[in-house]
Amino acid sequence: LKEGEKKLTVHFSMPDENHLHAVITDNGIGRQRAAELKRQQTLITQVSKGIALIKERLQLHNKNEKDEFGIYINDLAGGAGTKVTVIIPIG
Repeated sequence: LKEGEKKLTVHFSMPDENHLHAVITDNGIGRQRAAELKRQQTLITQVSKGIALIKERLQLHNKNEKDEFGIYINDLAGGAGTKVTVIIPIG
């Protein structure tokens, strides 16, 4: 697990009048190291299933709506954490 100071940042913005962006970043161990630990522990699989279900529901919603929700997960440089961007239509 991550040693030292743990940091979680949440930032909201409206790049236009029809979308709200939520950007969540952390300075954790990163997804690659987390995947290595996951292979050693089986309890973490519930988290992956949860993300898969959210993405599936977003795809179903987006199929029926003209304005799309989005969720994007990226590793930060050097495995220094994770950035999640959620795009929510509000118009």
